[in-house]
Amino acid sequence: MSPSRRDYDDHLLARLYDAEYDEIDADLSFYLDHLEPGSVLELACGTGRLAVSLSRQGRQVVGLDAAPAMIARARQHPEPVEWVVADMANFSLERTFGNIVIPFSGLAFLPNTETQLRCLACCRQHLSSNGLLILDLMNPETSTGDSNPLDRTIKDPLTEQIFTKTTQVKSGLEKIEIFYTYTSGAIQLNHTLNLCRISLAQITEALEISGFFIHETYGDYRSNPYTSRSPRLLLIAIAM
Repeated sequence: MSPSRRDYDDHLLARLYDAEYDEIDADLSFYLDHLEPGSVLELACGTGRLAVSLSRQGRQVVGLDAAPAMIARARQHPEPVEWVVADMANFSLERTFGNIVIPFSGLAFLPNTETQLRCLACCRQHLSSNGLLILDLMNPETSTGDSNPLDRTIKDPLTEQIFTKTTQVKSGLEKIEIFYTYTSGAIQLNHTLNLCRISLAQITEALEISGFFIHETYGDYRSNPYTSRSPRLLLIAIAM
């Protein structure tokens, strides 16, 4: 086993990610409240946390992610979700969906506006005429300032080995860098995420360019109105 690995296309890192996030369900009620009837395509699905939860509610779900290791982990769930390895900014599934969701700031992890527009264009091609596109973004106005290192422990669900995960955030005007380090004995895994700040004005313009208009805007998973102090920027868009 290599002492240092840096990519989420790594089976150990996928297991640690799954162990940390699999039980999170704060956003599930939001999607259940707002999704239209019909199928769901989830982009940047990771190890399947949300897709599996929606499948348990009787939804036909397709989960798409670019990392084969994440999808390999997702496929271990018994629920009948269809898992796809593909680039969320360049995919073709040759069908449409009643709903497309990009949770947990997934769109903002794409590196620039051009790539984000390609993703939204793919969404437009894959959304049925009466379908919904739901985007979950951070509120760029409240995500400011650098953080001190934050530690937590995570157990590898396969080996039961304990890892210490250290998280540090550096905030810039246009991007937020999130540094993760997972350590257990001689093993160290490093991963850096770059998260774009996307304002309401910017995402409104991007959606209009891509053939959508914003139907509803919320500031948290309880569907409260969006304000400059809201923890999230949640958008429900409809195809023009």
